[in-house]
Amino acid sequence: MKIRYLGFALEGEGPLGLPELTTFLQKASPARFALYDRIIRVAKKDGYFVGLVLSTKDQRQVCELAKENLVIEVREVAAGRAVIDFNFFVINEATRRGLYQHYHQSMGVRKFGEYLDHHLKQLVRREVESAISAAEASGEVTEKKKKTIRAGLSSRLKLTQLVRNEDVPELVEAMSRVKRLRIDFGALKAQQAPLFAPVMKDLITLAREEYVFDRDKSQSKVKAAVLSVLKGLSDAKGRIVGDDEDGHEQIINLLNNYEKFGDVEFGQAAKTMNLKVEEFAKSAMIKALLDAAKKNKDIFEVQ
Repeated sequence: MKIRYLGFALEGEGPLGLPELTTFLQKASPARFALYDRIIRVAKKDGYFVGLVLSTKDQRQVCELAKENLVIEVREVAAGRAVIDFNFFVINEATRRGLYQHYHQSMGVRKFGEYLDHHLKQLVRREVESAISAAEASGEVTEKKKKTIRAGLSSRLKLTQLVRNEDVPELVEAMSRVKRLRIDFGALKAQQAPLFAPVMKDLITLAREEYVFDRDKSQSKVKAAVLSVLKGLSDAKGRIVGDDEDGHEQIINLLNNYEKFGDVEFGQAAKTMNLKVEEFAKSAMIKALLDAAKKNKDIFEVQ
């Protein structure tokens, strides 16, 4: 089984961001989310937030197969211990782009984004309640004041996955609906953006085109058109916005011809996993993720 390093970007709005959220997360840990108790630890290292999420499972038995005589054996998980999944991550402090370590059946990168946003909403709620209580104590609270407090503390966080162009067809086909395509041209070319050339081509370094698709159009035709356009581009980045199979908005951030961010065999990584949770920042996995991010500085460190 492979452990993969997945790229992602965090986009946020409002006064409460990653520094406040990471502090809140650790104080709230462990906390139940999506059926499992999650334990999270976050630290700062080399200009990155580095972190570890442990998902503890309720199961008390583990099944094993004796290969020689094909006998199934069930053993009890020792008292005081729990079966876990682990996911390490690194996020650049300046760009909010990072890498997430994932393997089959562990928490996916999009679920990780939901996990962060879920706790940000809890943090906002706590801060709003605290601010309203302070206003009430001073006798200054009105409904208008409460509304102003809520608006002033409103914050959101959204995670989008960074993908290489060769990964795009499979992801697009999995969408239930493609809504928009945005293309960012790193260098303006007359044949790619005729409306700008030749008048403006010496004045700008980035051209952007966005296409919005009609809801009633055939999705098979829309997907084919999107993939055809992307196949013909050699120096463009951008994003595809659509809905996943559950109707939730999904954003695919496009990269162009970058090498994959890395992977490792699970068994090889497992050999380095005997560590104290509080010392996770010194782990081989965090080092591997930081090395991969720094190897791709133009993606993770350049704003």
